[in-house]
Amino acid sequence: MLIDHKSGFYGARHPCHVGVQVLQAVRAGAKAVLLNMIWPLDPNAFFPPPKKPYRKAINKEAKGVPILQITDIDEVAGDIRSGLQNGPVKVTLKAEAASNGFLRIFSEDQSTDIDSDGTPEYEQVGSFYDLPHVRGEYKTPPGFWTIHNTEVLGDRSYSSWYSHGVVALDLTDPSAPELVGQFVPPRASVWGVTVDPETGLIYVSDIGGGLWIVEPTGEAAAR
Repeated sequence: MLIDHKSGFYGARHPCHVGVQVLQAVRAGAKAVLLNMIWPLDPNAFFPPPKKPYRKAINKEAKGVPILQITDIDEVAGDIRSGLQNGPVKVTLKAEAASNGFLRIFSEDQSTDIDSDGTPEYEQVGSFYDLPHVRGEYKTPPGFWTIHNTEVLGDRSYSSWYSHGVVALDLTDPSAPELVGQFVPPRASVWGVTVDPETGLIYVSDIGGGLWIVEPTGEAAAR
């Protein structure tokens, strides 16, 4: 079954929320549910309040039924809508494991006007995601495994990475960042870091633990 809508706020205001539609589809015998969603991360778009009863019902009644949220499939969705006029439509999808946010490094000296809009886009020269649960896992343990913000001092970067705490990288070779240190407070939920360039101290904002002041040592210290 295709659940198709165009507005990112559709689920929050529509009397038949997306989560309710999924439940109805499963109860009607749907073998799979394909969601054409503009903003799949909006929690209000999937379940109306109160959310708990719908989640319980779907967990119970939709067990084993593939439910896919997909963005940027306008052309595919258009083909499905057209094809449904002549009967059932078979959709074959190749699923890839989702990725949480990670560090990308761009060069200001290397840029190309890719879309010919007169504004050059910087070229990506490196990235770092070599931490548990950041990429390549369909199901991750409880926690938030995405990067939030990054500060650079000398040839070191310090990133707030929620459940991974503060991640220190050696950027001597920007094309191949190396992990050189990490600070993970208890029940970490680190969402902000700022670095004092004079002292090298890192001021860490932890949602659950408050403010931490960290002094990088050894390889983690800025050069």
